[in-house]
Amino acid sequence: MTCSSVRFGLYCTHCMPGYHLPYLAAAAPGGLFAEHGLDVDILEPVDGPGQANVHRVAAGSADFCLTSVAYYLMARAEVPDLAARFVAIVGRRSPMAGIVAAESGLHAPEDLAGRRTGALDGERLLLEYEAALTARGVGAPVLVPLTYADAPAALGRGEIDVVPDFADLVWRVRRQAGIEVRAVRVGAPYYANGVVAGDHVPDDRVTAVREAVGLALERQRACPDNGVEALIDRYPETARSDAIEGWQHAERTIFGSAPVGSMDHDVWEASLAYTGQVHGLPVPEASTVYRDVDAPVIVGRL
Repeated sequence: MTCSSVRFGLYCTHCMPGYHLPYLAAAAPGGLFAEHGLDVDILEPVDGPGQANVHRVAAGSADFCLTSVAYYLMARAEVPDLAARFVAIVGRRSPMAGIVAAESGLHAPEDLAGRRTGALDGERLLLEYEAALTARGVGAPVLVPLTYADAPAALGRGEIDVVPDFADLVWRVRRQAGIEVRAVRVGAPYYANGVVAGDHVPDDRVTAVREAVGLALERQRACPDNGVEALIDRYPETARSDAIEGWQHAERTIFGSAPVGSMDHDVWEASLAYTGQVHGLPVPEASTVYRDVDAPVIVGRL
């Protein structure tokens, strides 16, 4: 079988190693991408702002990339006629959480109201965290001005109660804080991230990638250590336990009642409105941000 060449860009490999396991496993020799007739070249994220990965796809220098809905909207704000669209959703809800000391009495979202939270005013993570609390009817946090890099250590010293971050980064906060921590999930039920394809990619190739991605996610759920060796070969500084723990947290945002990877117009409208409001970004017409190739994502064939 002749394989179609595909250039597939990763997202944020060093901060979210576990999130990338399914794709590295699928790209291995004889993996799911090859089974779907795809010769995939995995590309490192662009050195620059997150939306640069989307611009690379739109420019034709990559065919697909993993990205967040927020980064996509940033790219669309910069280039309104962006030649790239989502073709599969991965994160069906936000992974946003309040990371707290494990021994604290903070367990539910409502426990986070009025708690000392380490972040800088206006930071995108803080905006997402505050919006998630508001959406749940939870009172605002008390802001303690700290950089993203300094907040975990302050948590470890007991100077703050909460570090706002994504739940799949709890392993990193634990290491930086020097204490045991856990995630209190607050993420809103809106699309968070997924796979974007350039408009230059033909429909049959989009269909093949969507199907392979859906199966890769299902296979990762069944075997959480898939792709770990490929990840460590590529990023030797990554700890196996960090990658698997990160995936286990990410998994909770990926699977639900809807088919893996599938997209719904009404959910897209709500997700775009929410994300645009949180980050102060223009909200495009929902039908222009995703590409419908009338190809259901196949699941269950592991």
